[in-house]
Amino acid sequence: KCGTTMLHHWLKQNSQINMPKLKETHFFNYYFSNGKDWYKNQFNENDNLLNGEVDPSYLFVPESSSNIKKCIDKLKFIIIVRKPIERAYSHYLMSKYRLYEELTFDEALIEENDRIFKNKFSFYNFSYLKRSNYCDQIMRYQKLFPDSNFFFIKFDELIDINNQKELYNNICDYL
Repeated sequence: KCGTTMLHHWLKQNSQINMPKLKETHFFNYYFSNGKDWYKNQFNENDNLLNGEVDPSYLFVPESSSNIKKCIDKLKFIIIVRKPIERAYSHYLMSKYRLYEELTFDEALIEENDRIFKNKFSFYNFSYLKRSNYCDQIMRYQKLFPDSNFFFIKFDELIDINNQKELYNNICDYL
């Protein structure tokens, strides 16, 4: 809920970056047992391009970082952060839209800690505030990938029309 669709669209337009056919493969958190060949098949074959992927769950789901580490040692990460309560509310609205959520926003926040550890579905879909706790998530990645580079984007800067061309160029320069 921080602009990953926009980022995916931007990166897909760059002829030097190879993005997967689907926006979110969920390989490193959900389909890791399918193996590296399954993951490689999500991309068009071209060894001359940078491979990239946009998946907001990778930052949040703890096993994602260790699974990434098993496959790739040095990476460049782009992390988009949003005001936590705005991110949480956007996530809540998505769950409501998908008919997953029956509680009011206030009720969902109160019940979150009890709900998210019931099963994987609840963990992914009702983790409104927990996903918004960026500090622990970012620290996990920086500790596991000390030699990697991190590029941070504030959501408000990403959606600022007057800033988008410069931000896009900065992202491309970074990559």
